[in-house]
Amino acid sequence: MQTVAERTQLPQIVESVYDCIADQTRWRDTLHQISRFADGHLAMIAVIDTASRCARFSVSYGDEQVLRPLMSDYAAEVPFYSVVPHMELDVPITVDGIYEMQGPGMRQAWLDSRIAREWVAPNHLDDFFWVALMKRPTRVGTMMIVTHKDRRAITSDEIAQVGLLAPHVRRAITISDLFEAEQQ
Repeated sequence: MQTVAERTQLPQIVESVYDCIADQTRWRDTLHQISRFADGHLAMIAVIDTASRCARFSVSYGDEQVLRPLMSDYAAEVPFYSVVPHMELDVPITVDGIYEMQGPGMRQAWLDSRIAREWVAPNHLDDFFWVALMKRPTRVGTMMIVTHKDRRAITSDEIAQVGLLAPHVRRAITISDLFEAEQQ
């Protein structure tokens, strides 16, 4: 059941999301709102060109000293990207959902990975809400809200709340991507 704060926050966040279409510089503040809404620690949105494997669009919210190594040293090592084609648009999943989708041994493979040992654990990160926003032959887009280790476990109600927000983020990202393609 939604709290009064959640019922009043969601419309304000949705408005901020759509404002980002006209002003891309608003995404960082909007991700801050989204992160707070989900009791997250970091938040990221990226649209990747599948041919060049380069980001067409990328924005993040959180401690720059924590995010910088992720972007520069570890992004290519995230073992979960293969799941994106199997994710439903606008449906948030957590790390446990990733483990289920990738099969036996994935949890241990993740815990043993360099990114988990050198970036996740030292920064006291734990779980995430991960949402597929775009799945096209030429582009893939996702939003991820990463939680701190001290946060309580993500609940099904929280997943549902992020799920209510996700279609709006998807639409804003898609419209922005279309505008950018038109300008080129």
